[in-house]
Amino acid sequence: MALAGRAIMRMAREWSGQVAWAAFLLVGVGAYAWWQWRPAPPTVIREPTVTPVPPGMFARLNGRGPAVGFGPDTVIVFSHYACVWCVRLWRTVDSLTATGVGAPGETPTFRFRHVFDPDHAPSMRAAQAAECAARQGRFREMSRALFLRYDSLDLVTFPAIAEEAGVPDIGAFGGCMTSEEVQASIRQDLAAAAEFQVTGTPTLVTLRVRIGGTPGPARLLALTTASGT
Repeated sequence: MALAGRAIMRMAREWSGQVAWAAFLLVGVGAYAWWQWRPAPPTVIREPTVTPVPPGMFARLNGRGPAVGFGPDTVIVFSHYACVWCVRLWRTVDSLTATGVGAPGETPTFRFRHVFDPDHAPSMRAAQAAECAARQGRFREMSRALFLRYDSLDLVTFPAIAEEAGVPDIGAFGGCMTSEEVQASIRQDLAAAAEFQVTGTPTLVTLRVRIGGTPGPARLLALTTASGT
């Protein structure tokens, strides 16, 4: 009887080990499949909508927010780091402002402001990381890293991303991430978006027109040039 009991216990241990190993493999294969087949940033261009800017909107919005580019004209961009369409717009803006096109000053400066669901904690943390990196001159690099992870911001370790983005003082970056001043700036963006009814991302605002959607490089430049920013 004792021998039978020990045999049964041994078989149970072996079976439980096999079940655990099978579950581990199943989770691993599932995670790999999700990573391989997760939604990619869209490759199609969503035709932008163009409407007049309400009086005073551009003047109220201009002046705050990290920027890329050094053109004399300014485009305000409302976006957030978990927005798949914002990924595509960012790639266009990043390419245009990093390389420049046409004559000097032909490409505008793009000034970014945040708009997202305030209850979405990863978007808030990503916005804080971008603002804090901007204070050390690494907004472009941080934005590249964050948009690359647009679908997994809840898994991001922000100090590690800051290192990847080349933020020189990680200690100061960590302190900045808990700064009330930075959080207040982001709340200011959310309030401005609510005031001017910015409900979709990305939304671009120039001196005369408001652009919703993701225009490609040529269309983006044509819109911002023709608008007289």
